[in-house]
Formats: sequence, C-alpha cells, structure tokens
Amino acid sequence: MSYDANNGHRTCAGIVTYNPNAQDIIENVEELSSQVNHIYIVDNGSKNTTFLENISENCIIIQNKDNNGLAVALNQLVSRAEEDGYTDIFLFDQDSTVTEGFADLLLSCAGDDVAIVCPIIKDKNKPDRGDLVKGIVEATRPITSGGLYNINIWSKLHGFCEDYFIELIDYDYDEKCLSAGYKILQQSSAVLLQEGGHAERTNWPCGITRGQGRMQIKFAYRYNYSSNRYYQRYRNYIIFLSKVKGKRKTKDEMMYMKSIIHDIIIERNHCENIRNIIKGIRDGRAFVRKSEEHE
Repeated sequence: MSYDANNGHRTCAGIVTYNPNAQDIIENVEELSSQVNHIYIVDNGSKNTTFLENISENCIIIQNKDNNGLAVALNQLVSRAEEDGYTDIFLFDQDSTVTEGFADLLLSCAGDDVAIVCPIIKDKNKPDRGDLVKGIVEATRPITSGGLYNINIWSKLHGFCEDYFIELIDYDYDEKCLSAGYKILQQSSAVLLQEGGHAERTNWPCGITRGQGRMQIKFAYRYNYSSNRYYQRYRNYIIFLSKVKGKRKTKDEMMYMKSIIHDIIIERNHCENIRNIIKGIRDGRAFVRKSEEHE
C-alpha cells in the first residue's frame, strides 16, 4: 500500500514546555524553523522563560500562569492551530530534537483518514537500542511527541482527554482514533531524538536484541522519574484500561503488568514508588467507579 503526500495540507508545529532546558528548545526551534512556517509554544507556568521572548520570529508563545497539565496544553496548541487555518500539526515535548527532512517524511504519509503519523523514536541516552521497523507500517500506541496530527480528526474526537495531567494521554488518544476507524501510521525513515526521563542502563537482563549483526542480551534501563510520576502513571493506566476493548486491551494489560514490574524492581526509591503506585491504582479505580455512576 502506498501513501502519497497531499500538498493541500497546511502544517505547523507545537511544543509544550515546563521549566525546560533552554538549549534543547533553542536547538529544536532552529531546526523546526527550516521545516515548518509557524511554531506554537505553550508554556505551563515555567520560571525560566525569558529566553522564549525572542527565540524566533516563527514562534508564537502562549503563556499559562499555572500548570494545568499536559493534555490541556496540547489541546491549546491544536485549538490555536485550527483557529489559524492549519490542517495538521506536529507535536513535541520540550526535550525532542527533529532530524533533517523530518517534516516532509511524515507529511508524505498524511491523509484524510490518517489521524497520526509518527516517527521512529531514538532515546538520546539509549545508544544500544535500535528499531527494526522498516518502511511505512500501521501503529497502535505511538507517544505524542513527534507525531503529525490531523486537526480535523482531533476536532471530531474532541481532542486529548483532560482527565489526565500527564502519562497515558497519548495512549488514550491513540485508542480513540483506532476505535473510530482512523489509521495511525509510522514512517520509519523519520527519526526523532528524545529523552525518556534520565535513562541509565542497569545490569538487569530483560531480553534479547539484535545488534552489530548478532543477537545480544538486552539490559533494562532505569528512567529516574519523580515518585509522583508513578502515581500519575498508574492512576491513568486504570482509567485508560477501562476504556479499551478487544485484542488491544490484552496487549495493553500486558504492557501495564510489565510496567509495574519494571517500576518496582528496576527504579530507585522502591518504597516510595510502591506507595505512589498503590495510591494511583486506588484513585484510578475510584475515578472509574464515579464515571460509571454518572453514565
């Protein structure tokens, strides 16, 4: 199956920031400016935003007084792009870095029935991890960062779910798109450089991978997120899993179990993390029960 570029698409880019590393943002904006005409930046109440004031003439800065969560900020980005007449928007985290030709490669896969076109993600701190995907394939659970989002479909699906502050926002939206019959495509020629927390390799073996022409033992990575991040993750996992049906639910439940094992065994601060995981699961279940009562 071939996916041809649609020259009728008007594209822009959007970045959400919260106390960002200034150099990361400056570098990504510099590269993005050569690939898209306009960049929107929503800042969620950061302290260090002086550098944003004159970052680029291509940028429009939307400053929030408070941090109301990533989902709210993402919806702000897409809503503003829609108001300004754009049909598609590239969405990025503050630590993302695009590579040469990135925008054109993703745009080559855009279509009226394609909700998201996502790239290959390369973690800056995980040089030993590669992706064996080749060509253009259908995907199910891409992360938000680096994706090209069809704004018309976003509008029809009522955007990102703002019940999530952070974590699982991407999976929830992915599921909405697939359940509504839209496609999610991955263009493996497009590469996004990204940081997942502050990843560091451990000595815990976790599987087999292919590298340098031979099979090798794969070692788990520790991501060093704050303990509150685990509360958000497992609260939202419970809410998300209550929405998923069919074959995808089985895969998501397996991913959930794998995530729990990793975050308890591999990450530091075990006791604090466990407390936050339990609290997140409890609050997620309470949210689901309350939602079901109001249906």
